[in-house]
Amino acid sequence: RAAEAQGASLLWHKIVCRQPPDTASRDARPSYSHVLCLRQDARAPRHPGPDVLAAAGPKTWSRGMGVAACQLACDYLRVETTTRCVVDPFCGQGSVLAVASGMGFDVVGVDINARRCQATRSFLERTRIALAALEDGARLFDQGAFFEAHEAWEAHWRETSDGDERRGFQGLIQVAAGFHKL
Repeated sequence: RAAEAQGASLLWHKIVCRQPPDTASRDARPSYSHVLCLRQDARAPRHPGPDVLAAAGPKTWSRGMGVAACQLACDYLRVETTTRCVVDPFCGQGSVLAVASGMGFDVVGVDINARRCQATRSFLERTRIALAALEDGARLFDQGAFFEAHEAWEAHWRETSDGDERRGFQGLIQVAAGFHKL
């Protein structure tokens, strides 16, 4: 209703499965969520994408949006609009902001909970550092400097405590070491 009052129309509506079909949740919450796209000029998107995402992707917290859902929204902005700033008025712990920042958007997040805002700032800084390390290593790897790429990725691998991030960087390190030995 607020969007309609401002002259915005629903451009598209996506359903994001938060759990596999037929999975019962412990707290009787729905196992899906909605992503809505509203615009003041209701022109159809050139690349509409799927209506249902089978999985939300990894989440920074239990009620987070999920990386796949964030990427869907940010891909729309990148392909269909000239927008270069993403504003998340209920940023929680920053999933949307991290994905948007990683895709090159300027980001602004707001939340009523000051602890969540601080957690978001911390998360965005860790994400920025990880992306910089990833890009540095990728640039070196693409130049054929496999040992140097290994060293760039290993420096970040030693510093991070996130298990998934460590495994991802460890895989890159092993590939670079393999190419170096080859």
